[in-house]
Amino acid sequence: MDVGSGTFTERDFDEALAATRAALTGRGFDIPHAVDLTALVRDRAGGDVERVRILGACAPGFAAAAYAVNEDVALLLPGNVVVRESGGGCVIEAQNRHCCPRWSPEGCRTSRTTCPPTCAR
Repeated sequence: MDVGSGTFTERDFDEALAATRAALTGRGFDIPHAVDLTALVRDRAGGDVERVRILGACAPGFAAAAYAVNEDVALLLPGNVVVRESGGGCVIEAQNRHCCPRWSPEGCRTSRTTCPPTCAR
């Protein structure tokens, strides 16, 4: 099962990153943190990877409602959105929502059998 879905853009990295941030905040997401994976791998492991930024995106209203149903949802927050250089442009990916259980009173809180069939268990 794919853990994410995304799209390719011919924009350069900085432009794709700025557009992704603007799109997320324009839709009500906060970005409480961002990880520069390229620098982290280089500085801590001596490795070399293309430019990659991981944005932690969280919709506060949704997070509060989901947390009220099941505190375990905190394990999934914030959701990751990745911007990475690839083949003359950038790939922008987000977590596949079908990999996560439904956080509703009728959902995974009471019975794992009511999760979507694509729920990885």
